[in-house]
Amino acid sequence: MACNCGGSKRFVEHRGKDIHSIFGWIEVKRAYYHCPDCGVSLLPYDVTSGLGSGQLSPGLAKAYCLLAIDDSFEQTSRKIEEVFGQKISLNTVERLVHQVGTVVLREAD
Repeated sequence: MACNCGGSKRFVEHRGKDIHSIFGWIEVKRAYYHCPDCGVSLLPYDVTSGLGSGQLSPGLAKAYCLLAIDDSFEQTSRKIEEVFGQKISLNTVERLVHQVGTVVLREAD
């Protein structure tokens, strides 16, 4: 895999990550690539799936954000638990909504 530095990213291993999804906790194995020339790493699955550095799946994160538009963080958390059976702390909901809101505001400028 070509790297921006002109070198090549090489496959190193499959790396697991525990993800909290609408179906519960799952482990995803992703291919990990590293460029020995510049030190840049890449997990292509994370990029294509929208998986961030946190542990929430893009689907569960989207559900929280959509519900949080009209409800409090507590109401959002309660609805997600009722619909999907998944419980997440209020701090996680608040942090997620603020992260997404920051990105949306930045892109709107």
